[in-house]
Amino acid sequence: MVLNLNWYEPETNKTDDIIAAETKMQFSWGFFGHALYHGDWPEIMKSRIGLRSKLEGYAKSRLPEFTQEEINYIKGTNDIFAFNTYTTSMVRAIDEPEIGDPTPEKDVGVYEYQPDDWISGASPWLKVVPWGMRKLLRWFKQEYFNPEIFITENGYSDATGQLNDPNRTDYIREYLSAVKDAMDYDGVNVIGYNVWSIIDNFEWNAGYTVKFGLVNVDMNDPNRTRTKKDSFYYYQKVCQTHCIVDQCID
Repeated sequence: MVLNLNWYEPETNKTDDIIAAETKMQFSWGFFGHALYHGDWPEIMKSRIGLRSKLEGYAKSRLPEFTQEEINYIKGTNDIFAFNTYTTSMVRAIDEPEIGDPTPEKDVGVYEYQPDDWISGASPWLKVVPWGMRKLLRWFKQEYFNPEIFITENGYSDATGQLNDPNRTDYIREYLSAVKDAMDYDGVNVIGYNVWSIIDNFEWNAGYTVKFGLVNVDMNDPNRTRTKKDSFYYYQKVCQTHCIVDQCID
C-alpha cells in the first residue's frame, strides 16, 4: 500500500492549533496507517465521528467498528511504509462545524491552507517546503514504531519542461537533505527514495500542462523525442556518489 498526502503544520504554537494539525494528520495518514500498525482507527477519528454521528441523529457511528478479530488480523500486515509526498499545508483550529449533512471536512473540523508567499511549482498545490519532509518522517517514526520507509514519489513541476531546470534541482537537493537529516539526526529508517518523475507525462487533470520529469518529452514530435534535463544529471550524480551537495566531505 502506498499513501499520498502532505505534512500538516500547526499555524501557531497554541494548543488548539497543535491539536488541529494532529487531528488532520490522523484523519489523513492515520486513516490507513493507524490500522496497519495499531489495528484500529485513530482514537480522534472514533471520538469525533462518533459524537457528530450521534448529534446528526444516527443510531451508531458512521465510522464502521472493527471487531477484535479484524484488529488482530490487520495489525502489522505491511512490510514497509511507502508513501508519496510533495508539499506541506498549514492547519488552524476553527469553531466546531455546524451539524447537518455529514462531510469529511466537517468530521475533521479544521482549516487547511497554504500561504501565498511560499515558493510554488507549476501545480498550484505544490509549495516548496522541505522542512515539512523531515517533520513528516519524524512523525511516522513516532507513530508507527520506526518502520522501514520508502518514499515512492517526490518531485517538482514546471510549466515548460525546459532543459535548464534549476528549480527542480533545488527542490530535489533540499528535500533529499531533509530526508538525510531525518535519518542522521532523528533516527528515521528510510530505505529508499524515488523522484517523480523520470519523464514528463500525463498528470491527472493537469494533463500535459505541467512537467515533473527529469527527462523532457517533446509532445510536438511524433517520435516523442526524449532529452535529459539538467536535473537528470544532478540526480544521476546523487545516485552514483550518494552525495547530495556539489562536494561531499567524508
